Amino acid sequence: RDPAGLAARGGPFAAMATVTVLARSADARRLARDLPRFAEDADRIAPFVANATFVAEALRAAEDLVVDVLHVSQKKGYRVRVTGVGNVFHLLTLLQAELVLKAGQPQRVLALLPGVPSRADDPKGEAGRPELLLRARALIATNAAAQASDSLQPWVADHPRDAGAWQQLAAAWAAQGQTLRSLRAEAEVQVAELDYQGAVNRFRAAQDYSRQHPGGNADLIEASIVDARMRETQAALRQQQEAEKKLR
Repeated sequence: RDPAGLAARGGPFAAMATVTVLARSADARRLARDLPRFAEDADRIAPFVANATFVAEALRAAEDLVVDVLHVSQKKGYRVRVTGVGNVFHLLTLLQAELVLKAGQPQRVLALLPGVPSRADDPKGEAGRPELLLRARALIATNAAAQASDSLQPWVADHPRDAGAWQQLAAAWAAQGQTLRSLRAEAEVQVAELDYQGAVNRFRAAQDYSRQHPGGNADLIEASIVDARMRETQAALRQQQEAEKKLR
C-alpha cells in the first residue's frame, strides 16, 4: 500500500533476503510465482526499494526450459535443460561454455567467462553463480584447482546451503590432494540437501581419515572444524528424526 515507505522499513534488506532464497532454488521461484500478486507487487515496489528489481528479475527467469542445441560443424545435437537464465545472451553464453567444456576445451571456457563479480562489485555475493561453477570445473580441468577453491570458498561461506558449490569445492580440494577438506566438503553437500544421515557418514569418514593421517597445524584446524560440524549435524539429525516421528 505504501511502496515508498518500504524503503524506510527495512525493505531493501527484505528484498535481498528474498533474492537470496529465489536465486538458490527453482522450487522457491515456482512457489513465489504462484502467490497471488507477488510478481506484480515486486514490479510495483521496484522503483522505490533497492534490490526489489532483482526479485522481479528472478521471478522472470526461465525454468526447466528444454533447448535443442545443434553443433553444425561436428554434426552433433544436444538437448539441455536450463534453469534460472535471465535472457537470451546469458543463455547462449552459458550454453557455449558448457558445450566447449564437454568437448574437452576448458581453456575456451575461461576465455568465455573471464571472471565473476568481485566482492566490491557484488558484496552480497548474489551474482554469477553459473559462471562461478563453470569456471571452477574448467580450472580443475586445467590443473588450476587452487584457483577454483580460492574462488569457491568465499561463495560457500556466504551460501552454506549451496550443494552444487560444495560439490565443486570438494572436487577442487581432491585435485590438490587435500583429502580431509574434500571429505568435509562432501559432507556439506549432504547437509545442504538436508540428508543429515549422509552428512554424518561423510563427517565420520573425515574424522577417520584425520586420525589415520595426522598432519600439521592446517590439518589440526580442519579436523577441529570437522568435529564441530559433526556435532552440529548430529544435533540436526536428531531434530529431523524427532520431527519425522511426530508426523507418523
